[in-house]
Amino acid sequence: MTVGDSELIVRANSPAAGAAMPMVPASDLRPIVEALARLGYDTPPLLAVIGVDEATLADVEGRVRCDAYGALVAAAMRQRPLTVLALRIAAEIPLGAYPLLDYVVLSSTTVRDGLEALVRYHRLTSSPVVVELRAAERPPRLLLHAGADAAFGVEFIAGLATKHLRAETEGRLRLLGASFAHALDDAAQAERILGCSVTQNASWSGLAFAADDLLLPLRRRDPILRELLERQADELSATMPELGAVAMEVRHGLQRRLAAGLDVRMAVVARELATSARTLQRRLAATGLSYATLLDEVRREMAERHLRDPRLAAAQVGYLLGFSEPAAFHRAFRRWTGTTPQAFRRGAGVRPTRTETGA
Repeated sequence: MTVGDSELIVRANSPAAGAAMPMVPASDLRPIVEALARLGYDTPPLLAVIGVDEATLADVEGRVRCDAYGALVAAAMRQRPLTVLALRIAAEIPLGAYPLLDYVVLSSTTVRDGLEALVRYHRLTSSPVVVELRAAERPPRLLLHAGADAAFGVEFIAGLATKHLRAETEGRLRLLGASFAHALDDAAQAERILGCSVTQNASWSGLAFAADDLLLPLRRRDPILRELLERQADELSATMPELGAVAMEVRHGLQRRLAAGLDVRMAVVARELATSARTLQRRLAATGLSYATLLDEVRREMAERHLRDPRLAAAQVGYLLGFSEPAAFHRAFRRWTGTTPQAFRRGAGVRPTRTETGA
């Protein structure tokens, strides 16, 4: 992540004129500050930049502005630039830094149970990233959905989940790969930290696992402790708005409607979710997402999947995704991937259809 990326986070989280800046627990920020210190950063000047003192970080009731994260990272990059800083920070954060979430996940029986707990309780953090597990896919994937300005959060969660799950399976967990929808500033370093191949500018962000590894036991598995922690997490979760859930509902609604060739305008999808377009827009904005971003992500994922099907011509794929003409689909696909649908198919080893060859 670059300084420019960090400054984008600050701008994205800045409130509109006259709006109150949302506050988040200082305890969520403290592990990042401590990790920066372990990486050799001089943290007191960084805290001064964001107007936060050590006492606030140590206070269990302490609160900081939500833009403190982006400002802290931007200040760190100005002090000493490091590539893939989010992954480096994650590698320095010990188990228990986020006590309730860490232990409810790692007291689970298997890797799959732990990932399901992560999906369920990740919203206890102040992260704008929405976590989804697709365990039935081959390979199984942990998807990390976020707006374009939340690249730091995506890399951070990928790094932290990889570190802790690998440690709790005593090194037996295999990652088939990590995927990021954004460009990394040092893919080789990311591969060294994550211990797997990394794909950039992909149609999705997250981690791919070997199917059998989801059944690996976690060394801290403790059904009684987990039940107690889940009860506490459920009570806390009940007091928080369902910000991540609405993004997942929109994504699933878009996938269904695009697959059926139905209208995907926001007003229509909002009505299907029993809400108004304005309310839906506001709830998505609270997570750092927008309806247009989600629609773009879903279309890109479905486009890449359809283009791997040799039975479908590129023009047909565009039509299936709601584009009125092939040129519009080509422009969108080039914006998403930097290449054309035909070039993507060649790279994926898909033979062109008769329509595309002129046969």
